[in-house]
Order: sequence, then structure tokens, then C-alpha cells
Amino acid sequence: MTTINTSDDLLQLLREDPTFYAEARRLILSDELLALPERFAALANRVDDFIEEQRTFNEEQRAFNERVDNFMEEQRATNRRLENAIGDLRGETAYRASRDRADEIAEELGFIVIDIIAGLPLRELFRSNPPPDFTSGDRRSFYYADMIMRVQDSQGNPAYLAVETSYTADERDTRRALRNAQFLRHITGLPAHAAIASRQTDRAIQELLDGGSILWYQLPDEAFKPE
Repeated sequence: MTTINTSDDLLQLLREDPTFYAEARRLILSDELLALPERFAALANRVDDFIEEQRTFNEEQRAFNERVDNFMEEQRATNRRLENAIGDLRGETAYRASRDRADEIAEELGFIVIDIIAGLPLRELFRSNPPPDFTSGDRRSFYYADMIMRVQDSQGNPAYLAVETSYTADERDTRRALRNAQFLRHITGLPAHAAIASRQTDRAIQELLDGGSILWYQLPDEAFKPE
């Protein structure tokens, strides 16, 4: 049996005798400490598994979020197309309702309809005395005005009525009506009045309505209901 006299003797014995080293290690360290490396390795494996699962989840979440984003964008595009289609349908309905009510519109605004000018007669009227400084866009827009009426006022005097139609009348409608009335005054030398026929109006044109620059005929609600 090896005699241990100094600490160096002990260290040498631990290095050279594996059995003695194992027994000494067992006596010095608790079972918990001895098991610690193995438990740490197991924990490390579980952490690695969790990280891999989290990475997979994140990838799946990103893919899901991308699908949701794509769906939302497609839905927004669909909604825009639907809104445009509804707007076009309402606009067409307002135009047809106004044409059907031309005599009533004129009467409500204080006039009597003599004729509705459209197509070739309207083009010939424009060409008879074109307004100065008009653009090709102005001319084309005038040719396709919603309604140009030759009317009589309450005293029987001849005049013209330039009417733009819409479900919700806005500044674009008032600009066209005012421009068309201005063209008619130049072309014919007669009074010409700008008007809109719509179910409702945009707030932006309220000042024009209040000041009388634009006449307004409100289309009835039943004009937009299916027959």
C-alpha cells in the first residue's frame, strides 16, 4: 500500500491509480455533483431541441403572416374594384334617371325644356362659334356633356342649361357644368346656367350651391332602387 506523507504523494496517487481516484472522487463529490455533467448535457440537448422547434415555428409563422398579408392586399384590391363598380353603377343610374327626368329637372330649376342637344347637333353648335383657348380635352368633354338643354326661363326668354349628373356631385361635376355653361354663353350669346343633378353633394361644393353659382336638382331615392 502506498504511503502518503505529503500532498504531492496524494496528487501522484490520484494521477497514477484510477481506482483510488474514482473512490476519492465519489467521497468528495455528492451524487448531485457527479450527475451534473450528464444532466447539463441533457439540458443542453433539450435547449437545442427547443431552439430548433422555435426556429421552425418562426418560419411557419412568417409564412403564415405572408399569406395573411397577401390575402389582405387581395381583399383591399377586391374592395377597391367593388367600390369602383358600385360607383360606376350609381353614376350610370344617376345619368339615366336625370335623362328620364329632364323636363322635371328643368321645371324644378325654373325653366321649360325646349330641346335636349346631343351628338351631331351639339358638335355643330360648338363648331359654329368655338370658344377661345379651348383644349382638345375641353372640346371632347363638352361633346359628351351629360345634358345640354335649350330652355326658356320664367319670362319666356331663351337660355341654355348645362347639367352634370352624379350620385354624389363633387368639384369635378361643378367644374364641367360651369365650363360648359361658359362655352354656351360664348357660342350662342344667350344666358347659360350650370346645374348638377345628384342624390347627394360633396361638402366641397356647398359654397357654390349657397352662392347660386350652381343650381342643384336632388334626385329622389327611388331613382336608385330596383324596379
